[in-house]
Amino acid sequence: MKKLFFISIVVAFTACAVSNQFNPEARPISELQKKVPGVTVAELKEGMMVYKNNCSSCHALHAPSEFDQKKWEKELNEMMPRAKISDVSIQQKLRNYLYAMSK
Repeated sequence: MKKLFFISIVVAFTACAVSNQFNPEARPISELQKKVPGVTVAELKEGMMVYKNNCSSCHALHAPSEFDQKKWEKELNEMMPRAKISDVSIQQKLRNYLYAMSK
């Protein structure tokens, strides 16, 4: 029983750590605004949902901090047409989110 409890605790902490790498609220907004001036947490959360809802339907999500802005721009230019993300405002939300959360 103790072993099962311990495993449950480890899984819960791991899940929290993984989800925080996608959550803009896990980082100070001042840090994120250095990369995307004027961006708000609400805008970043919208971008996060665009990322999770559109990109995960075809492949596992990359952690936003896995790439720098230059690499994300290359990926977005290739993948947004494939994902049929043509609305400019949606594209900007996704771009702002990934840029702000990038390495």
